[in-house]
Amino acid sequence: PNPYEAEVGGRLMLGTDGSNVADLMRFVAKKDTTKKENAAADDDRGEGGVTKEEEEETDGTTPLTPLEALSLSLRMSHVAPTGPDSLPAFPSAETDPLVVDR
Repeated sequence: PNPYEAEVGGRLMLGTDGSNVADLMRFVAKKDTTKKENAAADDDRGEGGVTKEEEEETDGTTPLTPLEALSLSLRMSHVAPTGPDSLPAFPSAETDPLVVDR
């Protein structure tokens, strides 16, 4: 089953097929704090050695890594925060079975 919950060595473990992490990576980005090296002193390069075209392409963001997406999911206390909008999940009117509450 997906997700899967089990107790191993006295610890509660939760596992998924990774689609929840991949989906967060599709929709959530972080602000790009890295600065590209300015190899040539061209006048068309702005701050950080990035051209205006490159800046518009990335919109100043970079995708989350899988670990960052997993961490974000845990901070939200939800296994699949993008479901059921973009993940196959069944909405429930009374409770959300994918909320992490322990």
